[in-house]
Order: sequence, then structure tokens, then C-alpha cells
Amino acid sequence: MEQILLSPSERGIVVFRVWPALRYGTRAVAAVALVIGGLAWQVAAMSFWPGILMVTAGNILLLVRGYNNDVDLGRYKASNEWRPATLDKIRQVQKLDLKMKTWDRSVLDISNRLGCLAFGLVLVVLAITLEFGRQTGSQAPMLVGINAAVLLLPHWVTGTRSILTRPKLMLKIDAFLRLYEGVKDEVAEDKLQFSLLLEGKGTREIPSDIRFRYVPKGAAEGFLGLQGQMAVNEVQGKSHLYFYVVAVAERGYGLTKRLGQWKAPEGLVLEASDNGQVEVVVLRQKTTKNSGYSTDETRIRSIFHSGLLLAKRVALIGS
Repeated sequence: MEQILLSPSERGIVVFRVWPALRYGTRAVAAVALVIGGLAWQVAAMSFWPGILMVTAGNILLLVRGYNNDVDLGRYKASNEWRPATLDKIRQVQKLDLKMKTWDRSVLDISNRLGCLAFGLVLVVLAITLEFGRQTGSQAPMLVGINAAVLLLPHWVTGTRSILTRPKLMLKIDAFLRLYEGVKDEVAEDKLQFSLLLEGKGTREIPSDIRFRYVPKGAAEGFLGLQGQMAVNEVQGKSHLYFYVVAVAERGYGLTKRLGQWKAPEGLVLEASDNGQVEVVVLRQKTTKNSGYSTDETRIRSIFHSGLLLAKRVALIGS
């Protein structure tokens, strides 16, 4: 019955098992009416039938199938591609992840410790109630026990709150938002656009990665931008962010020529390549076999600022 108490913000997120398109208000009224009507019928008749059927029907309307963690990023077909995303949309993904984690730790979910303990306690109480009714020959404890079982147990058995979480994506989003808050004034006159990589089929999409694209004001034609990306390295069970930037230009633009004698700051390395379609220059933290695969917040900002200098040099000289 916990689903009746959903907040307005949760009502569009939780997906019900039966008749998912039914409006929440209608569902709640119908479920409550069926349950109360069924209980009243049983009490009046001091018999399970047919009131227990009404209680069961009302409860079925409240069974949850899962959590809708799709993010509405516009009307287009999802095809595992990068799409521009506003800061509001990115924060929406962040908030949704927090809601999912809170919702997943429900007492009516046997997949977490709290839910497992509650399930065991309920079973014990129900068993004691039913046994008391059997030994005393009293109908009231039997009615209470059977109805409690019908109303509560299905939510543990069928409502396991399995959710799709993206811990690596959340790490990246948190880091990118902190970076943006620290540099937004510096790039206010330039273009800095975030994008999300979407996975999905048809019209449903789920974000799986994030990056940004920076283009300085007055950039030469052919310069496609400076991309900021993050990888997540797993070391001994811990996740470490590795941030790097990539200058991209059309083939024939001359990235390395425009770069000239510019050198990467100490601790960073430059790597140029041409795949036949675009020219690329990567600016990243130097790594060894045993170190360098993690960039802390201070280092991320340092690499970002070095990337800005790189982008302005190759995009503005000779434009």
C-alpha cells in the first residue's frame, strides 16, 4: 500500500505492473475503494468470499514493476548517439539518480537489508496471527492475517525494485558540473555545450556518458571545437576519473601547424593524429605503468585551462 503515498514528483517515475497508462489519481481512488469495500464486506459477512477478491484486485493495481529512468531530452529517435543537453537536463539526470537510489531502499523490497528484515518480521507476525485464529477457532484473526498477507506480501515478491543505475555517469556529471561552476565566467562569451550519449530503442533513451564541446568566440572555419571527456578507471574496487581534452578540426585545417611551438605544461602530453576524416590533438595527463590514471578536481581544472589556451591558439591564429 506504500505506493498510494507517492509524492507528485514520483508519480510520473514509478511504473505500475497493471494498466501502467492509468492516471495515478484514478488508480489510487479505485485501489482504495476496492480494498476498503472488500474489507467491509468480509467484516459484515464474517467470511472471506467474495470480499477477498475485491481486496486482491485493489492491491494488484498498486503493484510496481519498476522505475522509469528515461530522461526526456526532446523528440527524436534514440540511436546511441551524442545529443546536446542543457544544464537543466543534466541536473535532471543527477536528481533522477538520487530519487532512484532512495526509492530502491524501500522497506517493501526484499532486495535490500531493510526490506529483507521487514519481510521476515511480517511473516512471523502473520504466522502467529493465523495460528492464534486456528487454535481459538476465531474468524477475526484469520481475516486479519489473510488480508494482511494479500495486501503486503505481493509487494515484496513481485515488486523487487530493480533499477538501472549509472554510477560512472554520475561521477562524470558531478565532476563536470563542479568544473563548470568554477569556469563559467571565463567562457561566458564563448560557446561551451554539454552533450549526453544516449542508449535506447525507438523513442526511449537513457544517458550513458557526458562530454562538453568548447569553441572560442571568433574561431576559424574548420575548427570543430575542443572536447572535454572523462574515462573511469577501476583500481582495487575504486573508481578514478581520468580527464582529457581533444581539439578537433576538419581535415586539411592544419592543427599541428597552427599549434606551432606551443608546448604542453609540465605533467601533460600532446598527441596529434589524423584518421583521414578529421585532425585531432589530445591533451592529457602523463601516465606511467603505475600512476597518472586519476585526475583530481584541481588537476581537472588545470587541464581545462591548458585546453582553453590550446583551443584559442589553433582556432584564432590566422582566422
